[in-house]
Amino acid sequence: MDYEKQRHQKDFKKWFTLIAACIMIAGGMVILTACGGTSQNAEEETKAQEQTQTVSEDVWKNAYREVLSENEMSIRNYENSTYEEDTKKATALCDLNHNGVPELLFVAWADDNVRAALNIYTCGENGAEEVNYICTHARQYEGDEPEEPFYDVYAAGGTEYIIYTEKDSNQFAIYSTITDETIFTQLNRYEMDDTGAVKELDAAGYTFSYVVYDGDTYVETRDKVDYDDADFFQSGKASDKATWMEVYETSRDAMDQAVIFKGSGRGDDSAIWEKAEELGSIAKSYDEMMSALQTEPADNAETDQPDQQGATYGETMEQLLDAYAEGDIESAEEYNAKLPEKAVEVNVSAEAKAAYDAVRNQLESEGQLPDYSLEFFCDVDNDGSAEYLIQTGTCEADYMLQCYCFENGEAQWIGETGAGHSTFHQYPNHNGIIQEYGQMGYEGINVITFSGGEAQTKEIGGRGELGEGEEYLQLGCLLGD
Repeated sequence: MDYEKQRHQKDFKKWFTLIAACIMIAGGMVILTACGGTSQNAEEETKAQEQTQTVSEDVWKNAYREVLSENEMSIRNYENSTYEEDTKKATALCDLNHNGVPELLFVAWADDNVRAALNIYTCGENGAEEVNYICTHARQYEGDEPEEPFYDVYAAGGTEYIIYTEKDSNQFAIYSTITDETIFTQLNRYEMDDTGAVKELDAAGYTFSYVVYDGDTYVETRDKVDYDDADFFQSGKASDKATWMEVYETSRDAMDQAVIFKGSGRGDDSAIWEKAEELGSIAKSYDEMMSALQTEPADNAETDQPDQQGATYGETMEQLLDAYAEGDIESAEEYNAKLPEKAVEVNVSAEAKAAYDAVRNQLESEGQLPDYSLEFFCDVDNDGSAEYLIQTGTCEADYMLQCYCFENGEAQWIGETGAGHSTFHQYPNHNGIIQEYGQMGYEGINVITFSGGEAQTKEIGGRGELGEGEEYLQLGCLLGD
């Protein structure tokens, strides 16, 4: 980088000498003309700003929602496959080039299902456009693809990474580590211009073997990276410790915002992870991002229409139940992957909440609640108000789910249903809740409705004696903790 800077400085001196030859001296006044370069840059900057202003918030929000919807399965599968809590949030909005319109970043499973790619989108007048960038391997191996994006590779000990921006610039970086017997760490730095084009600035890294052999004989296993015994690389060629440290420390110290990260650090890199964790990531889960990208309805929009998010989930859940009823478990699982893990929150008025709290206190005083009692709010009859459901009993054999509504200023009991070995799930924009039952390899799904002091159960289907490799469906839209 320093050599590049010096070269530009030399070019500038030559340019300035030529300009000086054109200086016109008149009446003792010296007029310096820079051949219109500054004016041209100003015009280009103004044009870029005008283009930015034409992309309204509603435009980029709707464009990004469409992109996420097209990649929903891949994003959800990635979020659900990771044990790291941070990477259950694999989407982010970040204005990488500071032009007033944020870029959309998300990590999603690639087609080969053994690695997940970092995807970047920007938005212009024509909608969302994917940003092309490459993640050069600091150390080149035979068979490496010369131009490919950053991947979270599920090999060896997996990949840990931090995607972050750098201060006072349009630059961002990807710091990543893969560990097995050998640790491979690399840092890729980028710059994004006003048009959304990305240029790679650096690709530096090192490898270090934790396990030491003398020929085929095992000697020892080291627990910490020793830079003096590491091999350093830059853009596919051998490098040295000094070059790596300059790239790494300069970028680490310039970290401005952690965008998405996974892991907590391995090797001798605690400083960069501590800084990322101190800053905190701005990543969101798929559901959180879709909610954040929801645009406000127009002033003349029907305000009493079902919530768009709830309608979408309700339709998906209905498709899931239809597939399950037909024994098409594969399709049911695909629909289930489109649902949020937790139920969509419902609003409860202060008066209703107070009445429901009184019910809970009474049940507790009567000794009807187990040590841990499932309880939640849910609009079970799709009338726009939340009912209160709470589990009573002493064990799985006698657990019951009690349902209360709020009418005439008080909580009223409207029915109960068996709750042993069960989880309950929201059925958005539909009447009832969904019960998933599972015990000793048997699984069943029912829709429960409440009316006139009774619970009605509609059996959707079931599976007995799950085969080897089969798992319970574990429906989304889960009610309660």
